[in-house]
Amino acid sequence: MSKVELQNTNAPTASEGAKPQVHETKAKEKPIAFFDMFRFVSNKDRFLMLLGLIGGIGEGACMPLFALFFGDVPDSLGPGASPDDFVDSAGKLALKFVYVGIASFVAGYFGYSCWMSVGEKASIEIRKRYFKSLLEQEIAFYDSINPNELSTKISEECFNIQQGIGEKVATFCHCIGLFFAGLIIGYIKGWQLALVLTGFAPVMGVAGSIFMLSMQKLSKVNNETYARAGAISEEV
Repeated sequence: MSKVELQNTNAPTASEGAKPQVHETKAKEKPIAFFDMFRFVSNKDRFLMLLGLIGGIGEGACMPLFALFFGDVPDSLGPGASPDDFVDSAGKLALKFVYVGIASFVAGYFGYSCWMSVGEKASIEIRKRYFKSLLEQEIAFYDSINPNELSTKISEECFNIQQGIGEKVATFCHCIGLFFAGLIIGYIKGWQLALVLTGFAPVMGVAGSIFMLSMQKLSKVNNETYARAGAISEEV
């Protein structure tokens, strides 16, 4: 959300023979810190955030385990293995897949549902406070902006915050668990190949940063365009 600062100007008196002048100041948009989006969460929401953090990381950590168990399949088909040994190995591997699948399902459910719930509640609270702030503004504030854009801006910006707190944070926790679990398993099972792949991490980080900045710019242009279109439809 952007903070709007209104600048009061002293208009000349009528005795000076000058007409009052109104100076408009443009809204300065300052990006806020990531954790400032959670300023309106309650203690219950903080517990859900902790549960969602653990669930998201746990779900991400389960993904490399599937690859680890798949690697055990060729070992059970080695030379000298009897059909009975193969059946026993396949049964044990199937049980491992079932256990990891159940753990991944439970962790993923809590990871995404908790963060989505927190994002929904935070978005509703921000909408209420946004609307309350609009009602408390002076008339000069509405002279410096296009009031018809407010409804679209509230909808778009609160939706972006809801997505940022809910789905995006849950995906980030999933990726964190996936990255560290895969890194640990990779260095344990084959440190040479894992070391070579780790060397590409900076390149992937730079590419991801460029992609993120590009998406932020496109999202800003998209929101401004929808705000203007919403203003036109409000006038109609």
